[in-house]
Amino acid sequence: HDGQLYFGTINGIFSFYPDEIISEFLKVNISILNADISTLSDPYKFSPIVDETYIIKDDDATLRFMIGIDGNNLINDKMFNYKIEGTDKYWRSAPAGIIEIKDLTHGEHNLLIRNNYSLDPPKVIPINAPTPYYEKWWWFLLLGLLIASLLGAIISYYASMLKERNE
Repeated sequence: HDGQLYFGTINGIFSFYPDEIISEFLKVNISILNADISTLSDPYKFSPIVDETYIIKDDDATLRFMIGIDGNNLINDKMFNYKIEGTDKYWRSAPAGIIEIKDLTHGEHNLLIRNNYSLDPPKVIPINAPTPYYEKWWWFLLLGLLIASLLGAIISYYASMLKERNE
């Protein structure tokens, strides 16, 4: 009655609506409608990114993209998939064209966004998550030198106290 078609196979019964059949793939450009970032200190407040350099400086930051297509075409929940190249094994759904990225490993990454109704290659968006200073080699060297200096000062102080006491 509602137009849904049913098929039975050895794998089970399947159904679909004929208007979901894609008769021709669309040639459309994926565009970023909005990009913003939030931090753990205020996870519900997003600050817009205006210069199109996507850098996650805080380990607890969330990067959010709102994507669409050029023109006034409508989008649906199954239209876009995304994955982070080298991190994600499978494509993820982008419901309502919203992608939220958090807990990204340090380094340079490529966000791939594909239109499921197009044969075009995925849109590539570079994202940089720089290593924080407290995880860099020079920080550990500086910390080691500081600890060695402190230990040297304490040993020197106790050595002078023992020498003074023995005299």
